[in-house]
Amino acid sequence: MLNFSQSRIARISLHFIGNKPAGGKLQLSNAPFSVNEEWLEDILKKYFLNPFKEPYFYHFDGEKNAAQDCVNRIFDSITNFHKESQQLALLLFDSATHPKIKEGEFYVVMFEDCIIEDEVVNAIGLFKSENKDTFLKVFVRNEQAEINAEEGINIHKLDKGCIIFNTERDKGYKICMIDNTNKLHEAQYWKTDFLGLKHSDSSYYSTMQYMEMVKHFSEDFLSPQNHVPKEEQLHFLKKTADYFQEKETFDISEFKQEVIIEPEMMNAFDEYLAAFSEEREVPVMDKFQISTAAVNKSSNKFFRSVIKLDKNFHLYVHGNADFIERGFDKERGLNYYKLYFREES
Repeated sequence: MLNFSQSRIARISLHFIGNKPAGGKLQLSNAPFSVNEEWLEDILKKYFLNPFKEPYFYHFDGEKNAAQDCVNRIFDSITNFHKESQQLALLLFDSATHPKIKEGEFYVVMFEDCIIEDEVVNAIGLFKSENKDTFLKVFVRNEQAEINAEEGINIHKLDKGCIIFNTERDKGYKICMIDNTNKLHEAQYWKTDFLGLKHSDSSYYSTMQYMEMVKHFSEDFLSPQNHVPKEEQLHFLKKTADYFQEKETFDISEFKQEVIIEPEMMNAFDEYLAAFSEEREVPVMDKFQISTAAVNKSSNKFFRSVIKLDKNFHLYVHGNADFIERGFDKERGLNYYKLYFREES
């Protein structure tokens, strides 16, 4: 559980990170800036903290990690804060070696009174804004309405963020991380090259990861392009959801026997699992405790079953996909679905 309702911003430093391969510069500020207005602190807290809602933890890898050394020195003494924020900015600048990485503002923030799993701790936030939105500014001048366009940061769209909680220091801290802008392999610099993070071995993470992987597998393998009817994909997702909701422990052998069943699909699943693990650069565990919180979080997101029929109909399948039958009407030359039900409400 993460709770920032009573958190306060104790320090904040801001630096500008240019695109090094393209000749961009690193611009370091000389001192932290003060957040004296309560309304401004509320806006900044919303921008920095609202995206972090899930107990989805990482930790520093601990192998000569320069970012971790900076964090250690800040937690050791707040007087080191701005100097180490400059060092972190330099590390980020040197880590961004791909020409497609965008320039942007880099924030280092000290938060007080953060609650993580019932423990009250301080935390260090590292954030980078890369994308700008266009905003319309409407005002009245001499009884005449005018409109201007301005470019700025959307406080509802944090591009990159990391919060390091001052707990479990000997294990590399408890860390939450997001990267909403870079999906390409070369853009792993935020998580890997700059921060040097590894996933914590938690049931929550493993459950979320596996449910996401299964959803992508169903979309790629059990697809109309592979001549698989939509209802078969829904049936597979329903069986997967039932497995995670009914079991306490995930076992890949058991999962394949109960959910996948068909040998051809098992082979495709094994290949997809290996590719998924390689792409994400994380091992996918064969056995782990299933997190109820992760299942509840993922069920609607990952197993929302909707059949879109041209532009005329949407079928929302909430239960047993066996109650759906697909056919083809030769006279009309159209596909159809037949739905079976007991009661109408």
